[in-house]
This record gives sequence, structure tokens and C-alpha cells, in this order.
Amino acid sequence: MSTESEACLILKPEVSRDEFHVSAKRIGLIFSEAFPSDGDCLAYEEVWAMPSLERPVSAVNYVEDPLTNNNYLILRGNEVIGLSRKFAHNVATYSKDELIADAMKAVGHNEQVRAINRLALGFTVLDPAVFVILGTFATKAENSLTREAAINAIGFRWWPEFQNGLRIISERDPAENVRQKAKLVLAHWPLGNT
Repeated sequence: MSTESEACLILKPEVSRDEFHVSAKRIGLIFSEAFPSDGDCLAYEEVWAMPSLERPVSAVNYVEDPLTNNNYLILRGNEVIGLSRKFAHNVATYSKDELIADAMKAVGHNEQVRAINRLALGFTVLDPAVFVILGTFATKAENSLTREAAINAIGFRWWPEFQNGLRIISERDPAENVRQKAKLVLAHWPLGNT
């Protein structure tokens, strides 16, 4: 039995909204509401729930995110592990190993940014490999825009392990855009995550 928690499953590009709907209904989720996208920054989002009279409700948010260029599911509640398994059997999602491997082999700015974003979204708890990969992209990527994207992705989760590195980047990175992004992420860092 799982406890109250959260997970994020990154959908593979071939998974359509309709395919997600079919899977959600097959799993027993009930549609609750939808929030439209503005097409640029604001994600399209649907909320689905697994009702239960005996325990708290588990919820699934289906998200089409134009900022990260990814579609993903946010699972919350007491059935996260079971729901994760059911979705993994019903729709194409990236495994944790695939997220790490894709980030390590990504070539070119756009591919690297997509992989960085998937990695940061897909891991709700920091994994040592994720720490190394994101840290390497944030400090060693040749393209300053890639370094900036890695810092932005680090800001998705506010992992305290990155704070000191972000301070160093904010002072020493050779590119102004990277230093400013690190300062911005640090300025918005939640007080409880230090």
C-alpha cells in the first residue's frame, strides 16, 4: 500500500490526448475539469480523479506544457504507485532509465533542452545521476542557452542540493543570461527548501 505522495510520468510524443482519455477511463478515473492553454506559456491541463469512499481521492493532472515542450501526468494521493504502474501499462511513458539515458546522449541545443526538462519533471525525488547530469549541463554546456535551460529546469523542483552551485553560477558564469537566470531561480527559492 502506498502513502500520500506525488509522481510525474512523462508521456512519449506519440501519446495523444484521446489516447490518454481512453487509458484514464479504463483505469477508472473520472474527468473533473479542464483548464485551457494560451498557446504560449500557460499549459493545457485536465484534472481526473479516482473516487473512493474509504480513503482520500487520488488525482491525475494531464498537462500539455508549451514551456517544456512535454506532455506529462502528475499523480497525487494514496494510490500513486498503483496508478503509475497502470499508466505505464496503458500508455507510452518514459522510464527513469530512459530519461537519464536520453539526457546523457542528447545532441544539439533543442534536443538537450527537451531531455533536461523531461529529466527534471520526471524525477520528483533527486537521484544522484540526475544531480550530476543537470549540474553538468548547468555548468559545462558549451551553449549558454543550454546552461540557462538547465538552471531553469533545476528550478522546477527546488532541490536544495543545487543551491550552492547556483550561487557559484550566479557569480562566475561567463554569460550574463546564465548568471541572471541563476540569480532569478535563487531569488524565488522557497524558504523551506534550503
